[in-house]
Amino acid sequence: MQELNGNPFGLASSNELVPEQADKVSSGLSYTIFDSQSWLTSVRVSYTYSLSFSKDLITYVRNSQSSQVATNVGRSIAQNHEGTVELKLFKFGELNTSAVFFSGENLSDLPYHRGKELPNRPKMRLLERAGYQNDRFGLAYQLQWLGERYWDLANLKKMN
Repeated sequence: MQELNGNPFGLASSNELVPEQADKVSSGLSYTIFDSQSWLTSVRVSYTYSLSFSKDLITYVRNSQSSQVATNVGRSIAQNHEGTVELKLFKFGELNTSAVFFSGENLSDLPYHRGKELPNRPKMRLLERAGYQNDRFGLAYQLQWLGERYWDLANLKKMN
């Protein structure tokens, strides 16, 4: 409903939106090694691939310095490759590292949008998380880096 009516946090209303339709598939592999006798109690490595074909994809485009508006992209294709390494330390600690590589293409009928990257979708995302968890509480710290991406459908305004 926020996409249609807006909200007080910078999302402008958009009365012309139609529902998004998508066909999606994803597949992945995961491998885990356990060793309860070591300080490194488990190591998990995983890879996931996903593919999405969308019609009327809803995306968010900046329309001023402080607001954005939801809009439909005619058709699009998007692919994700994600790799993750997770380390469990002793009984309570964990370290997670992941990298996501994204490619998305606008397949709309508008010639100045067709073949362009989808807005607000970074080409790459790196994530590092360190945490501590016991029976009563947990504490974690997370760092994230986002690669270059565009504000707009025509790929004229680069966001870094």
